[in-house]
Amino acid sequence: EDNEAGRERLAMFKRVFKVAREHGMEMMVDVNPGVYESFKLPRNEIKWFKELGATGLRLDEDFGGVVEAEISNNKEGMKLVLNPSTGIGVFKKTIENGGNGKAILSCHNFYPMRYTGVKYEQFIKNSIHTKDMGCEVAAFITLPEESKGVGPWNVNEGIPTLEEHRDLPLVDQAHHFLTMGFVDWI
Repeated sequence: EDNEAGRERLAMFKRVFKVAREHGMEMMVDVNPGVYESFKLPRNEIKWFKELGATGLRLDEDFGGVVEAEISNNKEGMKLVLNPSTGIGVFKKTIENGGNGKAILSCHNFYPMRYTGVKYEQFIKNSIHTKDMGCEVAAFITLPEESKGVGPWNVNEGIPTLEEHRDLPLVDQAHHFLTMGFVDWI
């Protein structure tokens, strides 16, 4: 953005990211083609996000595999985050185009509306495929019922990855992922 409010917003993000990183947190920026257009950035830009304080980029859309491969091989040490919840096509295209599976985090989505979460069989299949490509796997668990009213959506019935986790206690959700043996980040 070329206006003062946009510059202030970016400065605020830099401050937040700095504090988060000082506390050992990873900062993944969720981007789509509109973000690149808004800031007039090439689709494979990584340095700008690193300077902002991000440790990785989560591409919210399929960029075709070539861009993902370039980002996964960046010299900045940034991670690439892709979503396997809807399929693994973008992972295959990225690896086929020379992508670095070890720099890719396979992070499933979270689902704030009941009955929209990933089915167990789909989760297992897509996670194992991306794990076999060398990627780490991440998934979301959700807070107990009394905490579900928080979030930017009109509907917030928890934010699990797996639909079957939606009403389970937090510890049971985490334990389930840990016992799978291939979920690296929760």
